[in-house]
Amino acid sequence: MFVDSHAHLQWSSFDEDREKVINRAREADVKYIVNIGFDLKGSNQAIALAEKYEGLYATIGIHPHNAKEFNEGVLDNLWQLSENPKVVAIGEIGLDYYRNLSPKATQQKAFEDQLFLAQELGLPVVIHDGEAHADVLKTIARFKGKLNGILHCFSGSR
Repeated sequence: MFVDSHAHLQWSSFDEDREKVINRAREADVKYIVNIGFDLKGSNQAIALAEKYEGLYATIGIHPHNAKEFNEGVLDNLWQLSENPKVVAIGEIGLDYYRNLSPKATQQKAFEDQLFLAQELGLPVVIHDGEAHADVLKTIARFKGKLNGILHCFSGSR
């Protein structure tokens, strides 16, 4: 049995063959797929797919590329979305200094607020680390023993 821990099946590029993709995964013994949220729309779409297909689950979060959209209202929406039983983690959250599509300080604030949310909810995290190793590691060190999860897009050393 396999678990796909990081899919984006809500992307429009899957609109024409989404069901075939999911069926091929099942045929290849992929029992569970975690569909990753990256903004509010993508998080809602991930939940909708998880509700439609058995074995699909969703994460909710604001990706560092979209951090400039993050505010208290968005945080409240994430809190509400977390109540869905198909939501299994907070993510994709983190820092991305490679593409730098949102200001670093804005990314950091969104990252920290979502880590606190995950801690309060007792949910794991899916962390994106795009060439921001020192800051990602420094930030998650403050949550040592309080969170668990997956590092994604990590290209640093051991």
